[in-house]
Amino acid sequence: MPPCTSCGNNAPFFERGLPKQQAAPLLGSRTDGGKYPWPSLQDFSNAGITMWGLRTLQELKTRLSPDQLAPLYRAIDELRDFVGLLHMAATGVESATEAFKRITLSTVLPEGMLLWGRRVNHGPMKGEIPRAPLPGGRLLDSELLSGGGRPFPSDDSNPCGIRGPHPYTFIAAGLNAVGIFNFRGIGQLAGVPKDDGFGPGDIPSAQINGFEAAFTWIDRGYAGWAVRAIPIESALGSGRRLLSGEKATDFLKTLRGLGSPWDRRPLLGSLGECISEYQVCISEVIFTALPLLARMYTAPFPPIGRLSPEDQCLSGASSITVYPAMGQQFTAQADIQEGTFLTIDNSPAIVLSWSSTAIMLEIPAGITAGCHSVGWAHMLPSADVSQLRDIGEQCRPWFPSNSFSVMPYVIRSDQAYFSLIDAPKIDTFTGPNGSTAFNAEACTPITLTWGTSVDSCSMSAAKVEVTMLRDGHDYRTALPMNGQLQVSDDSPRTYTLHVQAWVGSRPCAVATKSVTIGRFNVLRAQVQGDTRCVDPEIGVLIDVTISCPAPSGGLPVTLTSSDATRIASATGMIEEGNRTATVEVLTGTECGTATLTVAVPNHPSKQLTVTVSSDPIIASLMPTAFQTCDPVQVTVTGSCLGERAADISAVIDVNGQPSNGIVTVLSPGTQIRIDFPALPAGMYGLAITHCNRVGYATSLLLIRTRPPSINSLTSPNSTVTICTTPAVKIDWSIIHSTSIVLTRNGTQIADRKYSDACSTVNDSVIDNLPLVTAGVTYVLTAFNAEGAMTTKTLPIPPGSPLPVASAMIATNSWGTPRNVFVFDPSGAGQFIGTINSGQRVSIPIPQCSARALVSIDPAAVAEHNKDFGDNLSPTSATTAALNGMWTRTTTGFFLGVNGASPVGVPV
Repeated sequence: MPPCTSCGNNAPFFERGLPKQQAAPLLGSRTDGGKYPWPSLQDFSNAGITMWGLRTLQELKTRLSPDQLAPLYRAIDELRDFVGLLHMAATGVESATEAFKRITLSTVLPEGMLLWGRRVNHGPMKGEIPRAPLPGGRLLDSELLSGGGRPFPSDDSNPCGIRGPHPYTFIAAGLNAVGIFNFRGIGQLAGVPKDDGFGPGDIPSAQINGFEAAFTWIDRGYAGWAVRAIPIESALGSGRRLLSGEKATDFLKTLRGLGSPWDRRPLLGSLGECISEYQVCISEVIFTALPLLARMYTAPFPPIGRLSPEDQCLSGASSITVYPAMGQQFTAQADIQEGTFLTIDNSPAIVLSWSSTAIMLEIPAGITAGCHSVGWAHMLPSADVSQLRDIGEQCRPWFPSNSFSVMPYVIRSDQAYFSLIDAPKIDTFTGPNGSTAFNAEACTPITLTWGTSVDSCSMSAAKVEVTMLRDGHDYRTALPMNGQLQVSDDSPRTYTLHVQAWVGSRPCAVATKSVTIGRFNVLRAQVQGDTRCVDPEIGVLIDVTISCPAPSGGLPVTLTSSDATRIASATGMIEEGNRTATVEVLTGTECGTATLTVAVPNHPSKQLTVTVSSDPIIASLMPTAFQTCDPVQVTVTGSCLGERAADISAVIDVNGQPSNGIVTVLSPGTQIRIDFPALPAGMYGLAITHCNRVGYATSLLLIRTRPPSINSLTSPNSTVTICTTPAVKIDWSIIHSTSIVLTRNGTQIADRKYSDACSTVNDSVIDNLPLVTAGVTYVLTAFNAEGAMTTKTLPIPPGSPLPVASAMIATNSWGTPRNVFVFDPSGAGQFIGTINSGQRVSIPIPQCSARALVSIDPAAVAEHNKDFGDNLSPTSATTAALNGMWTRTTTGFFLGVNGASPVGVPV
């Protein structure tokens, strides 16, 4: 690169501290026609200048001459070389580090807070800081920024909208420059949690003395970049306004002001007005939080080697002695850093004595049994911690998991542990089903289960002694802390678990718990064979068992019978040491059940029933005669019939198939009732079975066929209408019948057969009658299976809408003749003749025809003709149909029925 002709010092600034052979690779080919350096895209990217600035410079090149733009070219080139020097220092190039020191020491720091760019992805503690040396490395291109967002936004019209290179460029360069930090070795600052974001938790604690100085270098490194970058961005901003049409005066004035940054203080007077909350957060972290951290606890806690005693009984514990690590000594108590103190269970411990080889601490009052810790704690300045927490809350929108917001007030480190031993715990001591008081049969095994524990550290040497007492006396010793034990006692016992803790040969407190087991004797007796069906006059064996073996001399067994005629009493002996005996008893001659009471001293008695059985004897049956369709219930009297209905069966044979009755015991052994369903007509023999023995009745059961019965014979028709052919419905209900015949006036109307004679049958028929001239009578005859019959009659009288008659007898009771006419319902009439006074004439009515008589006075007709000049004929039916002065009588219609009585009518 040609020397800068307009600078006070023509040598590029980086060559002032960097050998030429190392600086040459930084230059590359960046000249325009061999006279002026032309910044490339990579130059802008490496220097932290925006692409907007590169585009602005390209457009200005078309408007201004190279001489006019030369100051801007040189400033960009110098900024690029400065950033490259930072990278080389960060990668460990010793000469670059020294040059970086010299250059930054000569830089005047700006007043107020510095701008800061947004972090990329995660913090440097994750190893994601760009570290490639330049040229060739890309610091702010789109790939690098894609994960964590771009630098804070730029306002094109504001020179304060400068975009910064990644802030950790300066952190890495500064820490490497002072030789105190290496990203390949990750340490932990005591008391500060690690964080996946921006946090100082990974700075090696062994190098903490250079912490504050390191950030002085960072501060100066960032300032070196800022004093070069801000004037460039300001000039480019003025150039953009020139391109937008403003006058060139401001831009050219800005270009003239681009001198060497070494010759004047940076113009950062308006910088504080351009800082965002995000930038304030970063500034607070760099220039407030990190210096505060540097003032926090830095000396490592003195290592504790061991404690003595590591175990002691709680009741006598008063002090604990702390010894240093092997080969080391404790610092004098007066030399311990202020705010640092020993702790027991994270609380300040009372020091009884302090020497370089041992520190004696007082056991705190009220301490409980268990595992306790001894360690160190350092009380951080509360005001500093509060300020760090405030900074953490301020930065939470951008760094949600930053460690400052949870900065502790105290840093603790537990280094050793001791146990205080008190009474062990009996977690469980029970019998079956978790019970601590229960009853069990004598001499039966019962499992006792226990579980114990003691509060102590995991490596404690304290011992636990478990002993079992029975009724207050030693029963088992050297039992495990958790276990089971079977006990089989013949009497009630109380077992006590006695658990004591020991520290060496010194006993600590004791824990006890008891379980009480009540015991009871059980007598068991069992007859060999079926006790419900024992033959008479035989021996029966009975097994007797007790809970515990018989004592010396044995135990007598007594069997007492409730009925010696059925089974005899007996005695026996359970021999010494045995639990069982078999006793024989003899059955008697009488059938039936007897109770045997079995007794053994000191045991509850036991009762057994034995039923002596023989062939059932049926003495009588009552009753023996039944009708079909009725259930059969018969009472049987006899002996040895059985005493339980479930053991007795009663059977009859029905057409080759057995039919079982239902047995009810009325008197055990002597009387039972048997229920059968309705049976077909016939004679049946009864067999009774008990205990596989069968007895037969000498009398037979007789089932007779029931006579038929007609419940009803009805019809919805109350009459039959004369001279019609009506349909008449006949309904009937019968029972105990297998067939019926229905007749009408002797003519058969229906013949029906029925399969179930025991069920009520409701049936009917529709009878279509011929021409009716008289009433009808129905007769129903019902038959049973044996042909027995019964009948029922239903008469239905005739009915007619008109009076019935075989003839009309006309009698003239007037003193003058009368002309008589006969009319039918259609109005057609016929002259019959003249009936003189006192004369009687019979006029027949045709079968099923309606007729009426009309009589007129012929003299009245003649008089009418004379008076009115009419020519009415006194023998004309037309004249008779007219109701005039000549009309004498008119009868109603009569229905003609052969054989009916004649009806007399006056005329």
